[in-house]
Amino acid sequence: MTPLTTLLASLNSVESSIKAMVSTPDLNLNSRVQVSRAVFGEGQTQSVSRDALEAVAGGGNVVAAKVLKWRSIKASISRIEKASARRSSSLPVASQSSPSSSPSS
Repeated sequence: MTPLTTLLASLNSVESSIKAMVSTPDLNLNSRVQVSRAVFGEGQTQSVSRDALEAVAGGGNVVAAKVLKWRSIKASISRIEKASARRSSSLPVASQSSPSSSPSS
């Protein structure tokens, strides 16, 4: 299993755990509003910055702690994908040689 595969599996596991904890199977963890409601409760729209989530996670909010973990894993995946893309774009392109087109006699 590659590091990327392992991280993707972890990301999916943490995401599923968060959705189950808040009973919201269609929760979009990229949505600040939806994350705020999941962490602080329905009708509550508060900051979900790292600092804000760390503060409430430190106070025992398990959902906030899981969101921070999800974001950390997602950032690691992005770094790996960007590094991979840079390596791919810097590889020399192999020149293709065309087969000889001389007629046979």
